[in-house]
Amino acid sequence: MMRSESEPVGEFLVLTGFGHGHLFPFMELCNRIAFHNRRATFVVFSHLYSSIHPSFLENPLVQVVQVHSPSPRPGLPRNLQLEIYEKLAETVEGLLSRSPRPVCALVNTLMLLNWTKEIFKRFGVPIAALSVSGACSPCMEVASYKARAETIGQGEVRPLPGLPEEMALSVVNIKRRPFGPPTPTAGNSKGAGAP
Repeated sequence: MMRSESEPVGEFLVLTGFGHGHLFPFMELCNRIAFHNRRATFVVFSHLYSSIHPSFLENPLVQVVQVHSPSPRPGLPRNLQLEIYEKLAETVEGLLSRSPRPVCALVNTLMLLNWTKEIFKRFGVPIAALSVSGACSPCMEVASYKARAETIGQGEVRPLPGLPEEMALSVVNIKRRPFGPPTPTAGNSKGAGAP
């Protein structure tokens, strides 16, 4: 990619989510910011750092800052969730305390917006909330719906149509889903949010 050799103008603080499906789109966003001769400070959780390709780390306009915390996951005890939030808050506040402040924060809507919006507000940094994830999550959701995953019985392993056998689901996969399948509402037998 060709970049202007002039001094970079402005910095964007980029906060991704907890999983790889969030990491890679936000890495591409950082590359696009750098291409336009802007700095990107990319805040990632430490369990994702090893998935960042060395060539990404070599970009002089992208700085990667790790939040050292336990690996966030659905069903994490409340005290560990609070510990993760505190470490994220410390990291973000440290970055915002330096001068000059970022011109904008680009934040993962699903994972981090509620955890960080008050911090950015306090420091007067505008927020752009983005909802991104990799293709795997929506594929799994559609395949789970088609396979009627909510009806999987104890001990059953159900293959998902159109996906490799290794991606079959069991009861454990369904129970650990943070929100579970849609539930029927009064007058709507198709489930919440159904047309």
